[in-house]
Amino acid sequence: MSKPVEQKANSNLAAITALKTLFEDLSTKWRLAEDNAVLAEDQAGVDTTNLHPFGTVNIDKCRQDFLNLTTAVRTNCSQFESEVISDVTKIGNGAESAFRKHLMHLKEQANFESTVVRVKGNLQQTIRKLSGAVSNTDSTPYSTIKINALRELAEELGLECYLDTSEKPGFESSVTTITAAGNIIVVDIDIDEKGVVLKAKLTYASDIHQNDKVDKIMLENLQLDDLSEFRTNLSVLAFCDKMNTKHKPIDFFIIMKDLTEDLRTIYNQEIVMATNDVAFVLNNGHGIPQMHSAHPGLTIYYWAGPAELLETQWGQLQATIENAEVPSTLENAAKMWITFAESSSIITYPPASKPHYLLSFDDTEENIQAEPNGEHFIILDEPQFNDAAASIRYIKTLPTHPEAVSVPICFVANFEQPIPASEYTCSRLAKLIGLSGINAQQNNGNNATSAEGDACLEALLIEDCATGEQSESKQKGDASNLLGDNMQWNVNIDNMHQQYVYTKSTPIRGKLLHRIPFEHPVQLLNILQILRKQIVFNHLFRSVFNRESMPKETGEQLVKSEISLADLLQDEDDDTNSMSLEVAVLQAPSSIQVTMMAPKSENEIFLLVTFVVNVSDAAPTSPTVSMQKSTSLDVNGEQQMAWNTEIFDQQKMNAVIQQTCSIPLLVRWIWNRMKASSEPYVVASAKKSFARTNSYFDKSDSSNKRLRSLMGGAKSMDLD
Repeated sequence: MSKPVEQKANSNLAAITALKTLFEDLSTKWRLAEDNAVLAEDQAGVDTTNLHPFGTVNIDKCRQDFLNLTTAVRTNCSQFESEVISDVTKIGNGAESAFRKHLMHLKEQANFESTVVRVKGNLQQTIRKLSGAVSNTDSTPYSTIKINALRELAEELGLECYLDTSEKPGFESSVTTITAAGNIIVVDIDIDEKGVVLKAKLTYASDIHQNDKVDKIMLENLQLDDLSEFRTNLSVLAFCDKMNTKHKPIDFFIIMKDLTEDLRTIYNQEIVMATNDVAFVLNNGHGIPQMHSAHPGLTIYYWAGPAELLETQWGQLQATIENAEVPSTLENAAKMWITFAESSSIITYPPASKPHYLLSFDDTEENIQAEPNGEHFIILDEPQFNDAAASIRYIKTLPTHPEAVSVPICFVANFEQPIPASEYTCSRLAKLIGLSGINAQQNNGNNATSAEGDACLEALLIEDCATGEQSESKQKGDASNLLGDNMQWNVNIDNMHQQYVYTKSTPIRGKLLHRIPFEHPVQLLNILQILRKQIVFNHLFRSVFNRESMPKETGEQLVKSEISLADLLQDEDDDTNSMSLEVAVLQAPSSIQVTMMAPKSENEIFLLVTFVVNVSDAAPTSPTVSMQKSTSLDVNGEQQMAWNTEIFDQQKMNAVIQQTCSIPLLVRWIWNRMKASSEPYVVASAKKSFARTNSYFDKSDSSNKRLRSLMGGAKSMDLD
């Protein structure tokens, strides 16, 4: 236990890191992360009655280490205030250059504030675990354990908690009612003596907010013993309750309700434009807004893959949307949950006299200006990406409006499943929401795009292959090793066997996006389009590299680094549909390149077929396919060979990739087209008429070196 304090904590970062190590060590030794059932079955489990200085942990030493580290943080802060701040104050205006280095240091320290938040969460969880370990013994009734946990949770969120046990009609045993009350909300939870949750009821001070769907959400969380999800939902309600009291007369519950009505109006406009094509609006418009569908508040469904789209009964969906119900087939669709969070920026919300953000079609700037206090509004036009989304105009309230309230609270888009995102995606989001760059997303755990530290994007995309419970990977726990040059991924489609190798030069920086703050709904469509591009790219990448295709522990062969000329020239069985392919990310999340050897024909013996799947900014949910320059030249060199468009039909390839969003299915389609055609794969084309579509496509020359060596009859493959 002395390890965290072996080195003197000369900085807050060092002290926080040591604190994290200290509590991780405690959690491991006390086995706090393990379920009670596992500990009960394991005779080597920790006896909770023996938590004393002579047990598995030297508690006195831990207390001293904790005191030393927290004291170090206070000392560093006091030293900075006394030695730096005071000196700068004395210098006055000339302190700018001298203070610049300290500002840079502060920025670096700010990047680690998310670590402080995580340590705080770990401390709170440790307190709850220790309290439960001391007070809850084997003889403690399950109902008492659950009641204590709910009471502690409510008090942690700043709610007053009351308990009342009484006999109620219709129940054989007594029922305990837990009441968690704020200034605006009151939550009543009924639990019987067996610990079964009978009822959960949320009551607002105003009936305008009342909705039984919130009761259903919380009751389901409690009946499934999902205390973490219940805490998440209750914390959002408690935050709005607290902020409504602090920033009167603003009402964040009404703001969310009005925003939902605005987005529903936009949805109705887009569904008419799309001739009732709900799937088109879902993937290309402002999405499907739902109130109290998965969480209290607003949820926006904004993208679904081909499998979800195929299984959904769209004719029935339109009717259920009006009732805030989403079919089970869309439960795995991409969605964001809109909440509020504290911000470092001051944001002005609409006044009660004009509460909506959306500007109607009939309103004009002149009409708005002519209204009372109309000079305190401005009109914002939403950027147009394509014809799918309606042309929307919004109203922005200026801080000068006499009835408006400006508060340090912003909207936040939360994701249930973190989204692996590239540096390009993070930079676009950072610019949109007013941050300086990819690293700025960690500057504030509440106000910035919550993301974990830089990592390799490819490793994040296949992380479940290395860390999943059913993982059979050779390099379990290290996803990046699964994408080595000698690792072969196998995809089987019908009677076709595809063997993929990932070729990479420079690792792609990536982050896991958990949440995105924004100030105004005019930013929403931009955010959706940026996320859709990244999600489509991720879906394409995972169509090749996933748990089903990953290298297995047994029965798997590494890719050969030496191949003889005899192996290359031997005739293959015509009925065999087995191929080797290389995949390279040219630019994330914009393009993925695939290279394969064409089937042998009378016209071509060795021919590399290379195509690129492109995901554009303007139409991210409609990827396209472009063929790369053929390597064949005629004898005189006067003409180049272009791909035969009768085989490689551009429109049909685009249709395949857009309908399936799957690289293996596109490969199968192209392979079958080549095998079924009696025409040559390439035809003569005037040299001057051919041009590369993009300069960065030149990278294919190096990434295809291993397959290109086959063209020259080389005996070995360069796996680099």
